Amino acid sequence: MTRVLALVTDLMDRSRVQGAASEGTTVELFRGPPALWAALVEGPALVLLDLTRPGVVESVPAERPAGTTVVGFGPHVDDELLARARAAGVDEVLPRSVFFRRLPAILAGEDPV
Repeated sequence: MTRVLALVTDLMDRSRVQGAASEGTTVELFRGPPALWAALVEGPALVLLDLTRPGVVESVPAERPAGTTVVGFGPHVDDELLARARAAGVDEVLPRSVFFRRLPAILAGEDPV
């Protein structure tokens, strides 16, 4: 079973994330960084971040449980935001369109991130 923590607040995006999850994948949705990162105490997970949310990039912890992968997405035209996310330690930073195209494979563990 794959545990997915997602900080995605847009209702359409939340629906797309939940809809892409296959059987055996649990998606826990969060509205803010503190609750999201606090949930990591329960063990490793795949973390999905909408990088456009205020404070998300700055909140990425330097240390995470082993086996945790953080994937962030944002507008392809915001090079500065995507670069800040990489510098903050987000494992995979993707333009929004690429993220949603690859999402089913990412959630299934078939897409190496």
